[in-house]
Amino acid sequence: MRCKLLGKVICSLSLFLIIPINAKELNSLQYDARLCSAQLLVIRGDLSRLQLDDTKHHHKTGLKQRIAGALGTLAWLCKQNSFEKDLDFAIYKKQIENIQYSFETEKWQILNTELTALVSKMPLNEDTFNFKQLSKNTLDTSISIYKHYCKACHDKPSSESKTPAYSLFEMVKQMPRNEFLARMIVGVHGTPKIALRNPLTDDDIAGMTYYFENTASDNPTKEKIKG
Repeated sequence: MRCKLLGKVICSLSLFLIIPINAKELNSLQYDARLCSAQLLVIRGDLSRLQLDDTKHHHKTGLKQRIAGALGTLAWLCKQNSFEKDLDFAIYKKQIENIQYSFETEKWQILNTELTALVSKMPLNEDTFNFKQLSKNTLDTSISIYKHYCKACHDKPSSESKTPAYSLFEMVKQMPRNEFLARMIVGVHGTPKIALRNPLTDDDIAGMTYYFENTASDNPTKEKIKG
């Protein structure tokens, strides 16, 4: 059962309260720049699932809606990424317009090619997650966050939803790590559960990712992630 409205607010505020006071925070420009890199990976992954023949029709509807929403802010985020990296945004503006047009006209091959090119130019920096120096305290905190705030929805995903909250244990096994990290960055930000800035630190994300990668799923339903 999904959280009620009050529960959503409490979950959001609680997650903000458990952020370590010494956690490194990104400024607004850095945050949007990284969100751009993450969003590109998520869009490309959603596009791949959208084109699978065995993806259910209502899941395809959800994927199209999710991609359309992401493309609506992509130009702004990529502009911020260009500013943060001191790049000339004019070079990428036309490319983003081609991506949006290709999606609207369902030219999937062109869209995938353009997205892949942009991903390579604005890659997600995985080094900030520091998997090699993951401490027991960080791992314990991450597991606690998952069990208290994520498990209820992700443990028993409903395949009837257009955008199911899939098992994170299964997701991490069925997609590249950089895409999973991107979904941890993008998926929390702006969802009904947490409508504010993503409260998870890089350590939180690294700890949960390690936990999902190295623990068998508690969920007996092992449906391939398509939606």
